[in-house]
Amino acid sequence: MRVTDESFDDFVLSTGASLVRFGTGLAGSVAAGEDLAQEALARCWRRWARSSFPEHPEAYARRVLLHLHLRDRDRRPPPDDGARRADTFVDDASASVDDRALLWQALACLSHPQRAVLVLRYYEDLPDERIADLLDCSASTVRSHAARALAKLRSVDALHPHPGANR
Repeated sequence: MRVTDESFDDFVLSTGASLVRFGTGLAGSVAAGEDLAQEALARCWRRWARSSFPEHPEAYARRVLLHLHLRDRDRRPPPDDGARRADTFVDDASASVDDRALLWQALACLSHPQRAVLVLRYYEDLPDERIADLLDCSASTVRSHAARALAKLRSVDALHPHPGANR
């Protein structure tokens, strides 16, 4: 790959939106997702400009974004921007969820590693071994994070049943 400003522009145009969606899933809000994607792309540009960019740029950018998210584990959940989310995810699978605000609140209750595991498993459709590699842990730790996260989400769902769920 010949490294040029134009090739980086093409990279950003082709992957920017998916990086924002990935970041939003991890961070819990569009604004925080945009910030993560922007920081990841800025870090990618530094390597791109030095001609030392990896062979698979999108995978590298996603890994950078994931590590940026995990690096700040003490970050508080961002303020709810549900109105903006509703417009952003029209084509996303979560559009079928009746109450997106409840879903985002529930995800915000998870720890950063738990949320990362669920996003990587269900949004990115990655196997546990690949998630373990990305998170630098064992596959059993990934399964443990997933089990605890899903249990927590089920407990939140039990506290806030959906209308019409009494069938």
